Amino acid sequence: MTSPVVVQEGEIVLNDIRYPIKGPIRSGLVSTDALKIVTADHTRDSHPRLSVQSWENWQLGVGIDKFSGENPAHRRRAWDSDLQLRFDGHLVLPGLATITAAGVAAEVGVISEYNNIIYAAYGTDLRSYSDTTDVWTNVRTLAGEATDEVNNVRLNGTVYMVIAQTTDYDYYDGSSFARSTTDTKYLAFWDERLWGISENGQLWWAFTPGTEVNDAQLQLENGAITGMFVGYDRQGNDIIYVSTTRGLFAHDLGNRKFVETRLRLPFHPGNGKGATTWRDSMYISAGLAVNKYDIDSSRATVDQMGPDRDDGLPTDRRGSIRQLVPSHNELLAVIDATAIASAGELFLGSQQSSSNSAALDPNQGFSHIMGWDQLGWERKWLSEDDTAGISWLHVSDAYNEYRMWWAQNQRVYHMQIPQNIINPVYVTSLPYAASGGHETPDFTGGQSEVNKLAVRLRVEVSGTSSTETITMAFALNGSSTFTTMTSDHSSEVSSSGTITSDGVVTYYFSGASTPQGTEFRSIRFKASLARGANTTLTPDILRIDFEWRKKLPALWGHQMTVDLSQEVSGQSREKMFENLRIAAENNVLSRFTFRNRDADDADNSNPWVYYVDVIGFEAVESTGNVWAGDFNLVVAEV
Repeated sequence: MTSPVVVQEGEIVLNDIRYPIKGPIRSGLVSTDALKIVTADHTRDSHPRLSVQSWENWQLGVGIDKFSGENPAHRRRAWDSDLQLRFDGHLVLPGLATITAAGVAAEVGVISEYNNIIYAAYGTDLRSYSDTTDVWTNVRTLAGEATDEVNNVRLNGTVYMVIAQTTDYDYYDGSSFARSTTDTKYLAFWDERLWGISENGQLWWAFTPGTEVNDAQLQLENGAITGMFVGYDRQGNDIIYVSTTRGLFAHDLGNRKFVETRLRLPFHPGNGKGATTWRDSMYISAGLAVNKYDIDSSRATVDQMGPDRDDGLPTDRRGSIRQLVPSHNELLAVIDATAIASAGELFLGSQQSSSNSAALDPNQGFSHIMGWDQLGWERKWLSEDDTAGISWLHVSDAYNEYRMWWAQNQRVYHMQIPQNIINPVYVTSLPYAASGGHETPDFTGGQSEVNKLAVRLRVEVSGTSSTETITMAFALNGSSTFTTMTSDHSSEVSSSGTITSDGVVTYYFSGASTPQGTEFRSIRFKASLARGANTTLTPDILRIDFEWRKKLPALWGHQMTVDLSQEVSGQSREKMFENLRIAAENNVLSRFTFRNRDADDADNSNPWVYYVDVIGFEAVESTGNVWAGDFNLVVAEV
């Protein structure tokens, strides 16, 4: 319905009723934010017209895609990052991965060590590694592909390395290899004994390799077992645990049987492939989820703390945890992203499925290694090959350096990692990768439905040079396309937008010469770091400040004096008074206009029609039976 046309000056139309007015209409914005009140020292967020979102701590790790202004923890999160996040006020390159020489054309089953030497099972070819010459040397032909290992374990006075191969296991005492033909897929060392379990669930132990004694039988189908490790029972005593496709089972030594624990899981072939004890808890994977399992004399608790929490990981970095490995500072997780489960199975630990099979699509993403420090998840290494998963991860101080060793696509890699919690900025010997990226959560300012204005981005950096560089980019409103930021007035930034000098760099939206700002509903930022030939140097982001303005949608208010000294269009003054009272008391919005529509308005609409509340009603009225008076009327859009 269109509003009646105002046919002459000195009139308004309210709810399709004409009223005469005295003098002009006074109009103004009613949608203005109150200015900030600063009662203490000024901060970055004290600007009366601008708001500031700052990032200077990322210790809570990756996994937040959408930033919630109501959750202060989100200020310490990233959506995704290849950079080191552990240190307050520093964002630096990841560690450098070194690829070793080729061994033999076969996938690596396990990596082990003995007497300060690393060994890798390339198919059935067990090889030792020389750290000085970068050469792999064949030392043993295995009976089958390796499935598990224990190393440097003392059995009956002799120290051994033991490697399982499903149908056999081999053991090495430093001088010679020997083989037991007892079926063994997984191994553990506990109670001064070597423990093994077969594909069909037969548990055995031996004080000396080759002298096995059968123990409990796990009553599950062949292939259900996914791992074996040493944990603790309700009294705090160490015992054997077996992870399976259906949950976790504890070994009862006194009764030679397995007992199902409180950690029961729906079937999934990836359940328990990562299972270990770290610090004072047990951790068991289920797809991309990790179950933190704690027990004491009164109860058992299961907490979810895997990288599937919150918003999870980017699509091309999801998958299934293949291995969990303890280190000094972190619990490490090997994530195989080359075979991503179907949607119903992807995050099995937190979104349970009852399916007895998993439909896997090959070559879906890039496998990687992540670390958990009880605060958040940080990526340690990301593969550039989406066709090959990571087959094994081993942490060792072999060759007198504390390193991660892992295998992918028939090659073995290693990376130096700190044994203590040390800020890498203050350790000159740690080598860095050539490049890395960091992506913030999508920021909405707490109102995704409202357009805001991006004004400035300030980035404080150190360690930069012509070769150690930082590039900033942004993406708007959920887009995956990033725009590189430039600073045309700053000597710290090259013409391509690359930061090459230390200090505070200021980027203006939409450019220093025309700083009009850029509208956004949501915005995210990406930082790209790179170094030159010196592996011990890294650029460092100390802080990111995003300055923006929230402006409410324009809403108008109007003030006027209605004159009831005369009748209009045959309406009595009494009737006009009653209609004004109805408009003021009405619970629905009123239609209001005081201008004609444009003459060339083809669809016969009137852009000057407002839907308003009557927020002011003050009258100077006559008494008795005289319905005349002046009514000061104030209306406003809601």
